[in-house]
Amino acid sequence: MELPCRKCGEPTRYDGVGVFGAKTVCRHCRCKKPHNLRGHPLFPFLLFFIGVGAFALINPFAWSDDAMLYGLSSGFFLLFWYKGFGQSYFLYRSHLKTMPNEATDGEVGPPKGVLFIFGFILLLGLLTLFIFLREIVSFDEVEVGDYVFPLKGHEVMDGIGSIPSTLTDGEKTEIMFVNRMNFVVQVYCRDLKGIMRYKMRLLPNWAEKSEAYVGQTWLVTDEKKKPLYFFLAENAQSDGAIGRARVPPENLTLDSVVD
Repeated sequence: MELPCRKCGEPTRYDGVGVFGAKTVCRHCRCKKPHNLRGHPLFPFLLFFIGVGAFALINPFAWSDDAMLYGLSSGFFLLFWYKGFGQSYFLYRSHLKTMPNEATDGEVGPPKGVLFIFGFILLLGLLTLFIFLREIVSFDEVEVGDYVFPLKGHEVMDGIGSIPSTLTDGEKTEIMFVNRMNFVVQVYCRDLKGIMRYKMRLLPNWAEKSEAYVGQTWLVTDEKKKPLYFFLAENAQSDGAIGRARVPPENLTLDSVVD
């Protein structure tokens, strides 16, 4: 395999980079270290995966697992398309524009098979990008019906000690938290030992669901861990139904309107 020399730009046999002991000398300019790590075609992918790993661990925007998957997949497909085809094709088109028309009559473009493969990769990248953008937009709340039923919420009046304990490991169910506050909230569940387990962080107008079991206590706090509301997971009222824990609780909002 040959890669451009970092000094003269001419193709030179690649056997690694000088910092790792490669012995290649450019036959054109006699540069003793014609290649570096940054010039390797896979270097952008190395940076991509390092950045992806750090971003996924931090998750500064509190994206869901699905949003993270689609966002990172779209980034990979588009980077692969650009490095494998787009960059060289743009250079090729730019080269044609600088040459006289008669000199380009015999130019041969990329094979149709290559165009099809990289066109498919580009389409896949754009599709996953579209799905990612759909995932991160403001959550549209699902109306109560066959598959969603409201959970009754309770305001925490006397600190975390006033929250009921989880007494039994009941039947499995699901619970979905919808944050309608104008600030970020955090959600915890209480295990049978009374320990509060961190489960999720919700931005304003965002929602996320989690597995739970009937009778399990769930706590909602602000980012400073001040207790706000608690909910008790309930049994599904129909097959596949999800208990919706709205923040602030719907029953408390209705009570304040009535008062």
